[in-house]
Amino acid sequence: MFINVTSGTVSERGVLSVSGVGTVDNIYHDPFDGPYVGHVDFAAFVTTPYSVVPLTPITLTVSTYDGAAYSGAVSYIRAITWDCTSGALLNTSLSQ
Repeated sequence: MFINVTSGTVSERGVLSVSGVGTVDNIYHDPFDGPYVGHVDFAAFVTTPYSVVPLTPITLTVSTYDGAAYSGAVSYIRAITWDCTSGALLNTSLSQ
């Protein structure tokens, strides 16, 4: 996942969601120091088994906050969606 972190102490929250199911995991990074622009690996550990039909979209949305503990303004949002069957990338979006 590509992120863009402002300078100072920031935090991030990732939400893993499955179409037709909703949110299945939350990923948190708090606090850490910027600035940083680049790729970051995110790992999701879904402990409840889910059964979805083939080709179901899965989305990870990561929001970067300007302060620790998810405070301050959201300064950057990045989302990536992929197919649960093939792993093919379906969509990426960026908001600053």
